[in-house]
Order: sequence, then C-alpha cells, then structure tokens
Amino acid sequence: MTSKTTSNKKHLVLHFDVNETLLAGDVAGGDTKDDCLNKMIAKNAFVQIPKEIANELEQNYAPKSILKKIEPTNWWDGTIITPKFEPNKDEKIPKIHTKWDWINGCAPYYRTAFKNRAKTFTKCDGSIYRPLYLQLEQSLLLNEDNISEEVDPRISHDGKSHFLFPAFFHTIATLDRQKRDFTIVLRTFGSDLSDVANAITAFATGKHPDFPDFYRSDLILSPKNMYRGRWKKDDNDTTTTSNSKSKSTGTDCTANHTYNLHEWAPEKENGSNSKSKIVASGDEDVLQLIEGSTMCGIQDDYNFWDKHNCLPQSGKPIWIRSDPNHSESTGTHHIMFDDNIQNDPLDSIVGARFEDKDQNKYTSLSGEDIQKMQGKYLVRVPTVEPILNTDWFLEQIETCEERVKNK
Repeated sequence: MTSKTTSNKKHLVLHFDVNETLLAGDVAGGDTKDDCLNKMIAKNAFVQIPKEIANELEQNYAPKSILKKIEPTNWWDGTIITPKFEPNKDEKIPKIHTKWDWINGCAPYYRTAFKNRAKTFTKCDGSIYRPLYLQLEQSLLLNEDNISEEVDPRISHDGKSHFLFPAFFHTIATLDRQKRDFTIVLRTFGSDLSDVANAITAFATGKHPDFPDFYRSDLILSPKNMYRGRWKKDDNDTTTTSNSKSKSTGTDCTANHTYNLHEWAPEKENGSNSKSKIVASGDEDVLQLIEGSTMCGIQDDYNFWDKHNCLPQSGKPIWIRSDPNHSESTGTHHIMFDDNIQNDPLDSIVGARFEDKDQNKYTSLSGEDIQKMQGKYLVRVPTVEPILNTDWFLEQIETCEERVKNK
C-alpha cells in the first residue's frame, strides 16, 4: 500500500551513496566485508599530527598532500600505537571521532602514510579497536528471532548477515509511517547498483524478515528507474582541456558542461555511455525526473571526478533549490549521505549546485562553500554510526531540516 503524505513539511529527496554508506563490501573495488569494516574504523580513528606541521595549519583539517607523508606514532589522546595491543580491564581505549570537525592537531589514520594498512587495520596498528570491529560484525548479523524461514538471498547474500544496513530500511519504514513525502536516490560510482536494486525490491515487496508487512510498489527499483549520470561538455564551448588531472581551484570544472541522465543500458567497454539514450538533460530536467520519482538509482561519472583530481565540484552533484521564503511546508530538501564527503575543499566526493533564479540556472559552489553545506544538505557518514544506531540517518535528517529552517 502506498502511503499518501499528510505532512506539511518539505518533500525530502534523500541521496544515499552505496559502498561503505549502505553496505560493507565493494566487489568492483576488490574489498571484502572484512576489508570494509576495518576501513570504516580506520577512517574515524584519529592520530596526532607532528606539532611542527599542526602549528602551520590555519584550518581544522590538513591537506591530503601533507597527511600522506605522516607516519603516526600516537592516537589522538596520546596513547602509543601498538600493533599487537592486548587490552585489560584498566586499559583506556581512545574513542573514535565521528564528528565533522577534526580534533585539533590530529587527523584520521586513514589519510596518513599508513592508509595502505587500512584493510587489516584492527589486525595491525588498530588492534586496540578490535572489540569495535567485533561489535560492528555482530550488529550486521540477521536477527534470528525474526526468521521463520529461509531468508531471501537478495536481503542476505550469505544467509547470516545483512547485505544492506538495517538502518537504511528502518529509515524508509519510519518515513512511510510518518507519512512523509520522500524520494530515495541511490548514488554510486561502482557497479553494485543492480544488487542494491534487488535488495530494495525484496524489501518493498515484504521479503525483509525485519519488515514482513511492508509493501510499497513505488519503491521497487528496476532498470526503468535506474540511470547513468554523465557530464558532457557543451557543444558550443571552444575551450580546450588538458589530458592531465585538473588541480585548479579557481575555476568551476563543471562550467560549460551539462549533467545528463542516460538510460540504464549495458556499460560500454571504455565506461562511456555517450551513445545511449539521454532521458534527462541539464539540472532542471534531471531534477524533475528525480523529484517525480519515489525511488531511483544513478551510477555517477567516476571518470569525470578522477580526471579533475577528486575536486568536489566534479563529484556526484546534489541540488540546493532556492527558497527565498525559507518555508518549511513548500519545496524540496535534498540531502546527500556519503562516507566520502570530506572536510576538505580540494578533495571530496559531492558537489553542491545552487539555484540562481535570477539567471535561471544552477552553478557549482566553491569547495569552501560546499564544506558549509555539511549538516544542511550534505551529511558525511562515519559508517560505524548507522551500523550501531538504526536511528542515525533519521537523526541526521531531523538536524538538517532544523538547520535549513533556521538559517
């Protein structure tokens, strides 16, 4: 049964990254579930930066170019990093840090010279966090009390643990119960959208053991509402671009480009979908398609992001509609959840595009302005949080709505 909204709040358009935001495991990237759980902790385990470097920084983050040369020796609280840590009851374990602002003079272990150890983090330098790893693993196991028969393989690939995090389905079920008007958009650079679509379709048709009575046909995700998002240089643009990766921050790399949604056709060998049918072209056309859906999926343009050196403007676009009256009961509110949103103007995965009604167009915000959208339109996902707290996505939605309402 499809719920009709009775809420006077804005239409929520919730964009969810897939890998390490909704699931643990990246087949395309070669990461196992074990690899991903270790990486999740490494991304939120902070270490001390040498004082001589920290004192030179004017911002609350350190550029990637600096961090990748640092070999940390202490956790953020001064505890010595010990590869074979064996805790006892009196041992103090430094808490992981999942907030947006970094700890003064510290940085995530994952962004240091030891990033290559992240996939085995709790078996080497991060052994002090092994209990947290086991807690995450336990939280992803199926609830045996809810299982009366064999679990649908779309929900659990191994028959023991969840494929998609329970918090995701809990969020959808709660918004449905609250009769909120919402759209769910799955966003990925990878090739996992079909498996995710299968799991969501199973949930939407009452096959999830935790939500056996849930049914909404408009939440079924099939190829007809799956797309490939690609940036295309405008035909009338005469500027030339270098084959080398862009490192410029003074210009908008999406200027003179159009973001298009292509039909879900088989991917070409070179990753290009330039020959497939375009179903939406340009910001407003894309928005009308997305906002007119209840569920859709987009494979975004990794090549464009990689070519532009991971600048946020070249990443997955999200749209901020102009709302001069700041009315809570009109318009739409887009929110993007992604574990790879970074507090760094030069290295992040989401680009915010702002509506300029006077010029009747959307433009990409600067890296610094994109940072300011955190907690309003962007939510960095420290993945340990939604695994351990099924209400986490809902709490962030509420925070974002309050901040936008009171801006």
